[in-house]
Formats: sequence, structure tokens, C-alpha cells
Amino acid sequence: MTAYNVHAGHAPDGSGGAHGAVGLLKESTEARKVKERLIQVLRSQGHTVYDCTCNEALTQYEVLSAIVRKCNSNTVALDISIHLNSGRSDNVGDGSNGGCEVWCYNSGTSAVAGKICENISHIGYRNRGVKYSQSLYVLKNTKAPAILVECAFVDDKDDAQLWDAARVGEAIAAGILGIQISPGKDESGSPAQPISPDSRPGAPESGSEMADISYQVFAGKWYPNVRNLTDYAGVKGKAISGIYANSVGSVAQAGNLQVRVHLLGGKWLPWVTDRSDYAGILGKPIDAVQIRLVNLNGRAVRYRVSPVDQDYYPFQTETDTTDGQDGYAGAYGVRIDRLQMEMIAR
Repeated sequence: MTAYNVHAGHAPDGSGGAHGAVGLLKESTEARKVKERLIQVLRSQGHTVYDCTCNEALTQYEVLSAIVRKCNSNTVALDISIHLNSGRSDNVGDGSNGGCEVWCYNSGTSAVAGKICENISHIGYRNRGVKYSQSLYVLKNTKAPAILVECAFVDDKDDAQLWDAARVGEAIAAGILGIQISPGKDESGSPAQPISPDSRPGAPESGSEMADISYQVFAGKWYPNVRNLTDYAGVKGKAISGIYANSVGSVAQAGNLQVRVHLLGGKWLPWVTDRSDYAGILGKPIDAVQIRLVNLNGRAVRYRVSPVDQDYYPFQTETDTTDGQDGYAGAYGVRIDRLQMEMIAR
């Protein structure tokens, strides 16, 4: 197993110290969320991780010095510094996000930096690539090799709409561990998949009745995650061609969610389990969906879809064909634009 240093940049927001950039997102706050998930995942894989974040109300130089002192007190393979970028000044949204980049001191860390950039880009962020600097304080002064990850832009609405700190933390962890998530997706970027089913965030409290279902769809681009029936996934009038979903929590608590789709004028595609991949072929409209929950007794998933620009079809439970159900949601030959689902008792 390997040892790592991880820290979020800057002093905490509201501390009176030198906090990070502030826009639609707050860098110091969000970087700490990413840091927490990154550490959690690395430790879950058996690695030693030291949290070198500075949470004192200090000046910028004092914060940097404190972080480097903490880093240099440990013997590790890599130091990882988590930040968010600024400078886009796009509070309205122009349909293009600022994206992610990773800074290195030299080419010795370029491979891991490139994997991190690629993984974050699969969430939907533009890949700004690997960059180099020998003047950034942390990169210059840590005894172990260091990288500085600029996850997204705090002052770009498109970045903020995509933002999910836990998923970004998972994407960074996967890059460090040499895992390429969601390989082979198109340039629009597909969402990050979990490191493993048992490490999925957001498990229900012990004794709670139902686990959440988290899902999103592709309709020209990937839209944000929705949970249960709090909203719908999709945009009215835009045909869905991809579905990405999972039950939230460990397998023992939430089972595994399986999705398969029928292509307009085509056939049923294979079942996809949780976020091992998305269901569909991007750009090819879906006209019918089947969803089921496995590895969990006493629970099922019910779901519904709407034909483009029309009201929803009735709810469908799993692949049941009783009580007038068809065994799937949708209608052959008719594109769909919205999706809802939730877990229910069975």
C-alpha cells in the first residue's frame, strides 16, 4: 500500500484568514469537500493518507507554510493539493464550462496528472490538461512530488451546475490509483462511476426505510443528478439517449440498480448495473426503459417516462406485467424526454 498527503488549499471560509476564491461556489468550502471524499476513497482501498489541510485563520503565506510543514513531516509517494479555479466571470452561463487542470513541478507527475484530468473531464468538465510551474509554493517546497488540482471554476455557472464534490473526489482518487473511469465516452463527457459499489456516498441511516435512487440523463449533454421524485431527469422537448443511475448506499443497504433501454427503431441493449456504464448510445434516442433492483429483498424500483413534449406514461414497477403494466416504461417508436424513479416496498 502507498502513503499520500492530501490537503485543501487556503484557510477556511469565514475564518478571517486568507480563504480561496469566491463566486457561485466557494473554493475553500468545496475543496474541503473534495478532499474529504478523496481521503475516504484512498483509505477504503487500504492506503495511508495524511490530511495536511490548514484550518487556522492565517495569511496566505502562513497557510502555505503550514501546509508544507505538515506535508514534509510525513514520508509519502505524492502530495495532492485541491483547489478550484477562478477568472471566468460567467454568472449567467454560456453553455461552455471552464474545466479542470492539474499543475506539476516537472514531468515526473505528468502521468498521474493526466489521468486525473481525464477522469474529471468524464464528469462533463472541459479537460484543460496538465500544466507546469516551478514557482507555485507547494509544488516547489514539498519533499515528495506534488500536484495541484484545479477542479473547476467557482465563477462559471456551467461549472457550478455540474459541480458534485464527492464525484470529483472519486475521479481524482481513481486517477491516482491508475483507474480510468467511463472509458470511451464522447467529448461531451460522461459522469464518473463509483470506485466500488461499497464505497458509494450517501448510504441511508441504519434502520431507515428506503435508500435513495440517484440518476441523470443525456439529452445533448449530461444533465445534473436527481434523487427519487424530487425532480425529473431531462428537459422537456429534448430526446434522451443515455441514462446513468445507481441506488445510493452499500449493496447490503441499497442493492444494485440495473437499467436497460430500447433504441428508437432498434433493439433492447444489455443491462447496465449501477454506474459501471451508462445505458444507451449517445445521440440515438431511447423509446423504452426497463429498470430493476437486485440483491435486496423487500424493495423494488418504480419509474416512469414521458413522450417528448407530452404528459407522463403511467408508473411501471420493475419489469412487472401485472395490473395492466407493460413490463417497461415508454412506447416503441416514440422518443422520451423525462425520467423519474424511486425505491418502494415490495
